[in-house]
Amino acid sequence: MSRLALHSHKLSFTLNNERFDLEAELPKNLRAIGLLIVLGVSLWLLSRKYGVYRKTDVSLTSERKLSTSINTKLFDEQELSLLHLLIHNTESGRLTSIEEINKVLGLIKRNPEIQKKQRSDIMTGINQKYNFVYPNKQAIILKQRSSDDGRSFDYFIAFEDLQSIKSLLPIEAVQ
Repeated sequence: MSRLALHSHKLSFTLNNERFDLEAELPKNLRAIGLLIVLGVSLWLLSRKYGVYRKTDVSLTSERKLSTSINTKLFDEQELSLLHLLIHNTESGRLTSIEEINKVLGLIKRNPEIQKKQRSDIMTGINQKYNFVYPNKQAIILKQRSSDDGRSFDYFIAFEDLQSIKSLLPIEAVQ
């Protein structure tokens, strides 16, 4: 049986019923060193738990593309549906009407004020996410006055921005 004891400047231990006493000069700052080690380990554990040094999900290349791991999480289902509609209509050379947007977002049965608010919130969210990834570009969803009714707007994506927005969409959403 072995037993270890540490007293100020002596180290004593017993091994197989034989006692050994060693005198050693311990550093005076042993408590400070021990405290620093405990503090360092505690900070490291806390930073791992609360993500202080958390890796970002976004890894941008020189072309400013998002990594595959975030592509599926960048836009929610409603935003993806709207982007798909806008991309399709823009590639076809058409503007997207408010009615088409309301239909794809499932807002047809809501009152006009709620439709307007939800459309605005969703488009603002898309534009903010796009501007986060491409900070020097304009908003991705643009609008112009409707030729049929000057009080409303039609929406589109600038043709030169189609490839950059497609690069942010999951592969299955682009097809």
